[in-house]
Amino acid sequence: MDENSLFTPFDEITQTRELQMLKTIIPYMPHDSQKQMTLMVHYISLMNSMRMIAVSYTHLRAHETAANL
Repeated sequence: MDENSLFTPFDEITQTRELQMLKTIIPYMPHDSQKQMTLMVHYISLMNSMRMIAVSYTHLRAHETAANL
């Protein structure tokens, strides 16, 4: 992790550049669109997190299976 980074290691794995750009433009959008965009950004972030956790869990399970052989 870069020492000057504002993100945690988890954020660096789950947050894409496109998602960061979407977060940046939210304050400049019309007020009624901000809520919808915020929900979409949080949904995408949650999906990225779940995908990372699922890959990590599958990877761990593969190691457990190999160790039991």
